[in-house]
Amino acid sequence: MCQWHGCSGPNGVWTAEKKKRRPPPSKSFTEVIPTVSHMALRKLVDVGIVKFIISQNVDGLHLRSGIPPSYVAELHGNVFRETCRKCRRMYMRNCPTPTLGMKPTGGICDGVSKRTCRGALVDMVLDWRNKLPEDDLAAAEAHSSAADLNLVLGSTLQIVPAGELPFRRQEIDSTAKTAICNLQTTKFDDKMDLVIRCKLDAMFLRLMALLNIEIPAYDAKLDPVLTLSSDEYRTHFSRIFQQVPMNTDADNLIVVNEKCIDEKPEESDVHNCSVKRLKTE
Repeated sequence: MCQWHGCSGPNGVWTAEKKKRRPPPSKSFTEVIPTVSHMALRKLVDVGIVKFIISQNVDGLHLRSGIPPSYVAELHGNVFRETCRKCRRMYMRNCPTPTLGMKPTGGICDGVSKRTCRGALVDMVLDWRNKLPEDDLAAAEAHSSAADLNLVLGSTLQIVPAGELPFRRQEIDSTAKTAICNLQTTKFDDKMDLVIRCKLDAMFLRLMALLNIEIPAYDAKLDPVLTLSSDEYRTHFSRIFQQVPMNTDADNLIVVNEKCIDEKPEESDVHNCSVKRLKTE
């Protein structure tokens, strides 16, 4: 069974290994649901504040929250997606793929051009040997390079090239801003304009209250993955990424997201966010 767990963070696998202790119990991908953070991001996309999301997660929770696929680059893949090795047609499933590492899942492509393709389907979760998906990476690079604010959520930015993307705009425009929300310090904190020490869900509760925007509740009946019937457990998946706005002076907010914390924030968490502004005008 595929398992979901965080790698970084105080309770993450990497942290546990470093401290030579057992990682916390994991949940299956089907047990995990979009968090407050995912739903807040969906709403911010809906109202036009967030223009694009770059995800290093493979749990598919951004799409399950209801964010249109054209707004999300999944750099490391998605356990609910397959692709045909022959014609590159993509599929969405209502259960995780039985394999990881872009291996054959046992499925056969039913795409039709002049005749039925019948190519072998493979999962879309990368391992260390696989190259990042070209379309997703190109969209991520284009949008991060056009953003006037790149917001990093729950990431230590250790994995490249994803970890380099938040700083692309600053290379060509010194007025561009980069902010991070993470419980732990990172070696890139001194490059940030704003550093927030807070659980992501707690941060979004405060942010959305300040914006006077209501966070929608997750509804499993609207989940594009879970709503696939058991008889038709996979469906064709098509996507054309959002184009980068021609006017780069417009407000563009890009989110690079590695890990949304899968726990409900306590009331004390909401009031215990540490905010540090590192750069001043």
